[in-house]
Amino acid sequence: MQAAGGWAAALSSGAWRDAAVAAVASIIAMVLQGLVFMTSLALTIGAVRLARRRVLVQELSAVEGLARVDMLCVDKTGTLPDATVPFSSRYKWSAAYFREGESPETWVLGGADVVLSGTAAGAAEMQRQVTRLASAGRRTVVLAHSPYLLTSTVPTVAPALPKGLEPVAVVVLRERVRADAAETIGYFGSQGVQVCVISGDDPLTVGAVAHEIGLPAGLVAADARSLPTDPVALAEVLRTERVFGRVTPQQKKAMVLALQSLGYTVAMTGDGVNDTLALKHADLGIAMGSGSAAARAVAQIVLLDGEFALARQLSIVDGISIGLPALVLALLPNERKYRPGFIKRAARFCVPSGLVVAIAVIGVVTYASIGVGATQAVVQTTAVVTLTLSALWILMILARPFTRATTMIVIGAYASLVVVVVLPLTTDFLRLTMPSPELLFVALGASAVASLTLELLHRRATHRPDDRSVDPAGAVLRRTRR
Repeated sequence: MQAAGGWAAALSSGAWRDAAVAAVASIIAMVLQGLVFMTSLALTIGAVRLARRRVLVQELSAVEGLARVDMLCVDKTGTLPDATVPFSSRYKWSAAYFREGESPETWVLGGADVVLSGTAAGAAEMQRQVTRLASAGRRTVVLAHSPYLLTSTVPTVAPALPKGLEPVAVVVLRERVRADAAETIGYFGSQGVQVCVISGDDPLTVGAVAHEIGLPAGLVAADARSLPTDPVALAEVLRTERVFGRVTPQQKKAMVLALQSLGYTVAMTGDGVNDTLALKHADLGIAMGSGSAAARAVAQIVLLDGEFALARQLSIVDGISIGLPALVLALLPNERKYRPGFIKRAARFCVPSGLVVAIAVIGVVTYASIGVGATQAVVQTTAVVTLTLSALWILMILARPFTRATTMIVIGAYASLVVVVVLPLTTDFLRLTMPSPELLFVALGASAVASLTLELLHRRATHRPDDRSVDPAGAVLRRTRR
């Protein structure tokens, strides 16, 4: 009774309002108000870093999803061009039909196994040729002719092949596997990401290409036309199988959902309209920049250069000339008094220096690619040598006045360049190829001219009448000699 009376008195006096306000204020104070800002900032930084590698992030949350992916579904190829009857991934062929007077005819172009199933004359021999070519990783389509018209041309209805088809030719399309494909797939494996290939092509071709890039799925892929439609049964197949051919758009979507039901975080790559369903339902949709507008619209990430691998050579250049030297230089003692105008001093040196280095690299690349006709790997190596040597001279300027520590930094940077260019382990990893003596001489000459120009800019900035005592680079302050 006394407790009830106490509560009644508190309610009547309005003390409960003060208690409620205090409780709410305490709870709000416990909320990490900066958490949302810091999370958004971290995701933004990730998106910016991906953009530097020509990866367009269309949804900020995709940066987090990229880190959680443990299953990557890829479509090996695109689609065929249209005819009067557009190509469809449902029936795997396209056709054009003509009517001249009383002599109608139809030309069919499509998947070899599909088109040859509707032919009689010469089908057995041509099928053997197709099987041999597909087993070698070649994509094959068959051109066939019929003196009859199609029975249906309604786009929403799968048309039947015309009767009387006769095979005319086999068109062989070689699948050119990227040079970095096997290494990229290996990297995914080292990160715990499994790869599942789902393609509309012939299973033999898909299996051969999958074997070529190092997938442990064997030479022959599973034929998606024999897959169960029940989601549970399909998921059981996907527990072990990783390479599929003759997959329809609806099956791609069903496969993504089945993999998700097994607990995988699924990323899907694609470039065609037939990939949009799977891209939309995947945890992370990745579209190729050269793909269809529909695929890019539903994807969360767009690869602007169509490649998974990211550039490594520029990272090495940055590490040798900027990253490690800057870290050490920043830790050295500095007793110089602060002077205002840092941005002005930095821009005075950085802008013209950047132009000088850019002109040197562009000139070398132009000469190597157009003047000599060197391969891409040689051109890249020549550019790396020119860029690094020019950047190292900037390091020489910033390290002055030389002390024991700064001298060791400069010597270590130049030694690192020699190791990177000569050591087979690093050249293989960075895909560097030693240029010819002529191109090497051009690279050394261009970097020497750039270094001389940088030195002149440095001396000019040093002798400015309005700022003689200020470090011309503006980025590194003078240090006391030891």
